[in-house]
Amino acid sequence: DRFFQPVANALDNPLNLKGTFWETGQLYEKSNNSVLSDDPPEISDLIKILETTRDAFHSPSALVDAISEGRYGDASRLLRGGLISESKIRLVAYALIDSLPEDDENEYLINELFRVFLRYLDALDAAVEAASRPSLGAVGGSGDDPRIKLLSLLGEVEDKMNLFVVAIKKGLGT
Repeated sequence: DRFFQPVANALDNPLNLKGTFWETGQLYEKSNNSVLSDDPPEISDLIKILETTRDAFHSPSALVDAISEGRYGDASRLLRGGLISESKIRLVAYALIDSLPEDDENEYLINELFRVFLRYLDALDAAVEAASRPSLGAVGGSGDDPRIKLLSLLGEVEDKMNLFVVAIKKGLGT
């Protein structure tokens, strides 16, 4: 009956609802460091936000440690706003893409790289969620230790994010 035991610090979310409260267990608090402000941010500041996020994916980081130690509930919360904020990544990325010079081929390529990154991030999020709830099925098959698969996915997410950051910097000439 170990499969029916609740995950430590996890909220009961049978409908798998999205949102800050359901994903992190904490009520939303408005940040003073909002990406959106009255003054438009500098491109270098936006790139720095993406680079900081990219760096959060690799070792040593709280996310890598949580996965390595099998704390999948913690890893899920870190991926869903605790350390990585998909909404912030989207805002920054789309602002940078909108800042690109008018070049259809380059803009299409960068958009596609960002979409690929988002697909990999979503796959990682789903795999961590499945690992945190054993009743949903194990990652990589029943009885297997999901840590290797999750760390591999994490590396792929970092690689896709890096490809996007390099391309956007090249496209913007920075």
